[in-house]
Amino acid sequence: MKQTIKNISLPLLLLVFIFSLLTGVIKFLGVIKVLEITSLPFYWINFIHDWSGIVLIILILIHLALNWNFFVPLFAKKFNIWFLAIAAIVLTAIFLISVNLYENSINPQNKVRQLASAEIKEYQGETLFNK
Repeated sequence: MKQTIKNISLPLLLLVFIFSLLTGVIKFLGVIKVLEITSLPFYWINFIHDWSGIVLIILILIHLALNWNFFVPLFAKKFNIWFLAIAAIVLTAIFLISVNLYENSINPQNKVRQLASAEIKEYQGETLFNK
């Protein structure tokens, strides 16, 4: 039973990761604006990205639970715990610094207003809510 769940969850995890990655690249890097594509449904791109992210988190938790015996020896020694904690702190700091540098390089003034107006422009002509 456990092996069957692993055989199903790993390809599903990869598929959901690809959906989240592709929609994230489209949203984050502005691929649509660079290629001047105006016919893509931005509502559905955001919807797929948001829900694939939630499903991805659930599948990661399932994957960790199914492979927990692999992780137990990693946490058994104090050195490994400290190493993992320091690595997590360093990676988090690198991520936060890079995001801050990226945001400041775009335009440091009126970011929120510009983001809101850009999202409104993206959604013009689309139905935002199902009635």
